[in-house]
Amino acid sequence: MGSVMRRIAEGLVLLSLACAGIAVAAGDGTASTLRVEITNIRQNQGNVVLQLFYANADDDLDTALGDPLTTKTLPAGSDGNVSFDFHDVEEGLYAVVAFHDINGNGKADHGFFGGNKEPVVISNLSRQPMSAPAFSKVGFHVGRGDERFSFALYD
Repeated sequence: MGSVMRRIAEGLVLLSLACAGIAVAAGDGTASTLRVEITNIRQNQGNVVLQLFYANADDDLDTALGDPLTTKTLPAGSDGNVSFDFHDVEEGLYAVVAFHDINGNGKADHGFFGGNKEPVVISNLSRQPMSAPAFSKVGFHVGRGDERFSFALYD
């Protein structure tokens, strides 16, 4: 009877170690929380719209951004900053396009010659490009664990 109890105890120890291994693997940091802060919001009216893009392994990084992975909208705060949180973000290459939708029509308004009427930002660019930027120019890497990036709107 003692050997049966010992085997049951050994089995329980092995089972608990296996469960601990599963818990560690599930929390190994491959899914992160990404916080993107948009700064330089000069007016507290309207909304800030942010589009998050993701580059798949087979994407050509020398081409322009495709369709956004997700789009979020938050009211423009009175302190000049808005933070967007994305949960369960996989490790990889991302890009952000954000604009201050001052008039609340849900789109980034452009002037007669194509310039922006409303402030905009594309990740890793300090000014608006003359043409659609390549993912390789605007992408940023999200690794394991929580990540935080900040981008300032420009006119």
